[in-house]
Amino acid sequence: MDFIKIVSWMSLCNTDVVKRMAAWILPLLGVAPYSPDGIEQAKRQTDQVIQIFEDHLHDGRYLVADCLTLADLFCAGLVSFGFAKVFDKAWRSRFPCFTAWFEMVTALEMYRAVVPDTVFVETALGPPTAAMRSNFTADD
Repeated sequence: MDFIKIVSWMSLCNTDVVKRMAAWILPLLGVAPYSPDGIEQAKRQTDQVIQIFEDHLHDGRYLVADCLTLADLFCAGLVSFGFAKVFDKAWRSRFPCFTAWFEMVTALEMYRAVVPDTVFVETALGPPTAAMRSNFTADD
């Protein structure tokens, strides 16, 4: 049964979280079409799916059972881009259980052996400058 839960968390993160984070971050980096409304929608959708993690982690330390599993390591790796680019101090304060879980997983020796330094952005990325924007249009 734990195997199914592990795969479920990994799937949720790999699809719902990554898709929404990408819709938020990539336009800010200038590698996808930028739309203020699109960014706001992606932020809301990211928050909604992260709330699932927040609610679950409110009563536990790990995603599955009472021990570290591949789900924790996999999901922490996937969301690290969010913490490095847009999950700023204000955002992290709204998701304290999720943030504590991420800090705990990324502090593990086995995680640090692969990713020695975890980045926490102080201020989220803002709109891309004209020089950063690619030639994408809203129709791309």
